[in-house]
Amino acid sequence: REESLRLRAEAAERAAQESRWEALCALTSSASHDLVPGAVTRALKAAQDAARIKATADLRSATATLLGRNDLLPYNPPEAVRRLLNEMVHLDLEHGRLLHFPYDQDQDATQRQGAVEWWSLQSERLGAMSPGFIGRHGWNLVFSPSHQRLLDVSDASSLWNLETGALIGRLPPVVVQGIPQITTGNQIIRARPPHDLVWFDADSAAELRSLTIPDWQAMEFSASPDGRMVLLNGDGQTLRLIESEHGHEFWRSACPGMLWPPVWSPDGSRVAFRLAGLTQIVSIPDGRTWTMDTGRDRGGDNLGFLGSRHLLASSNWEDVIRIDDVSLQEPLFRVSGGGHTPTFSQEHSLMGVQNWRKGARIYEWKLSPVLKILREAPSGCIGCYFSADSRWLFTAGPNFFQGWSTDPFSTERPVLEQPINQGLLPVFDRSSPNCPIITAGTATEATVDSAGKLNFDALRVPAENYDELILRMAATFGGTSHAVRATQSADGRLRGIAGLGCLMLWRDGQPLPGPAQPITSDAITLSAEGRWLAARRLGEAPAMTIWRLSADAAPPELIHEEPGPGVWPTFSEDGRWLACGSPEENWVMDTGTWKIAARWPRAWSGGYGVCAFTPDGKWLITQQTMDDLSLRRVGSWEIELQLKSPLEEQLRFPVVSPNGRWLAALGFRSEIYVWDLAALARELEARGLGLP
Repeated sequence: REESLRLRAEAAERAAQESRWEALCALTSSASHDLVPGAVTRALKAAQDAARIKATADLRSATATLLGRNDLLPYNPPEAVRRLLNEMVHLDLEHGRLLHFPYDQDQDATQRQGAVEWWSLQSERLGAMSPGFIGRHGWNLVFSPSHQRLLDVSDASSLWNLETGALIGRLPPVVVQGIPQITTGNQIIRARPPHDLVWFDADSAAELRSLTIPDWQAMEFSASPDGRMVLLNGDGQTLRLIESEHGHEFWRSACPGMLWPPVWSPDGSRVAFRLAGLTQIVSIPDGRTWTMDTGRDRGGDNLGFLGSRHLLASSNWEDVIRIDDVSLQEPLFRVSGGGHTPTFSQEHSLMGVQNWRKGARIYEWKLSPVLKILREAPSGCIGCYFSADSRWLFTAGPNFFQGWSTDPFSTERPVLEQPINQGLLPVFDRSSPNCPIITAGTATEATVDSAGKLNFDALRVPAENYDELILRMAATFGGTSHAVRATQSADGRLRGIAGLGCLMLWRDGQPLPGPAQPITSDAITLSAEGRWLAARRLGEAPAMTIWRLSADAAPPELIHEEPGPGVWPTFSEDGRWLACGSPEENWVMDTGTWKIAARWPRAWSGGYGVCAFTPDGKWLITQQTMDDLSLRRVGSWEIELQLKSPLEEQLRFPVVSPNGRWLAALGFRSEIYVWDLAALARELEARGLGLP
């Protein structure tokens, strides 16, 4: 009986443990799309608890997806600051402080005098404003972007120095509907009837210049943070965008019923406003527009960019604040409780909103420790490529290059942008840091100069061979050079180009003879030591062909053919393995025997099935389905981790940086996902889910 009772108790404990494990795993998986602030942090704790019971590849993958999301957590300030946040304050999160107004707007001026004071978020009283300051808080105060100047339009437009609390001066009295602005250049812009914009010096309140706009009634205007662009609303029906130096018009649109005021992104490249129940975003200066549904029209509409051209907060009297990625048109968070005037600190990773009546709330903005999403790749992007030193990530398309610096990694916009003619799939010259890029489509090289610009020079290929390449491709594509692939050996001496109708090789800049029996190919790759060449043969009997290359000028020797529609072959760094993908399957071949070591049907019959080896030779990355990247351990070929887009986006074209740190892949909306593999390994290990 005792043995029976013991066994039953152990079985019940195992069942309870299994039930708890399943519940924790379910919480981990479901939180990957939860828009509630704090959901990611809570689910990561659940994943760690689940891993103590049992660590599995599925739990590891779900945790990796969570680690790729940002989170928003309530900020917990000291008690004194918490009390102040329940009163009327103005947040200056960039400097870690707040301006406290210990009175109501309709309080008598004598009671308002000298009562306003600064507090740090660490509960330290920083000092009071000048005794002469009697400002009425709310819509009457205009702060400079640096929070060094304050314009009080309720008090005859008095201008204050927020560092010293002293009065700088007063602007001339004028009756206008538009609210003045203070630019990042420390200038005040103001409307003056009948048709003028006027600029004042925010250090002295002196008038600097004016601009007359004859067909504009000086009413509402909104300037970009730097003041270079101004949006004009003269009649409530039409918006015009002008540059402020000479008044040249860049953009005009009918916008009846638009809710004023609009908001600008910090870099001035986008402006957003509410129109017909939707939020409309305008890209500056090309005038491209798109709309997003950020909530119903319930009154009190308020918008604000959160330290980035990509993140927009919106709220109205629904008592909900929405945070959206406007570049990808994806919802990120839904925060209960209304508010207005959202602010953001990049340095301190804080977000704040004012309450509709009084007080404020502050949140901690937790960026993903493992994933960066780059949103600026134009449509038509067909690949990601790392430079030999891993300092650059390039994206390429039929007519452009973009360069993103990885040291440090900036996700706001590309560091380098360069249009090119018919340039495609680049390959980086690993032998020379001064000539990092070779583009296959136009057979050109590019260097990055000290000013961060791309300079293109002719590829070191004899002119007659270049002409032959272009002519043969023009015959195939009717004048274009699309679908060209380029490759090179590790030392950069051996290079190859393949396109529909041609396969060309060079050693030390000199052309090599092609195969004795020429093949039509659009896919090519060289092993790192330059010993093997793999190329797809097109035609009625498609196959992946493998060729041995000699050190002399002898033609390549065909040594193996693998039938099937292989698309994108790649060798491991040590040349031991050749992997290949197609829309139907992935496979890997042992180069010692030229036999298939493993093959996997793809769950999604589409795309290219691109494979990539990590430089250390431990992992093969395959595209098993349309929305994940599978990390298979080399040798056993078991899937140990699957990476997914936190936006449920399809992924394609994975590539690993030469230093093994970054894994990049394209999304189908042209966003670029970049995982920090080293950080991901550390985060998983800390939660008991380390890679075996």
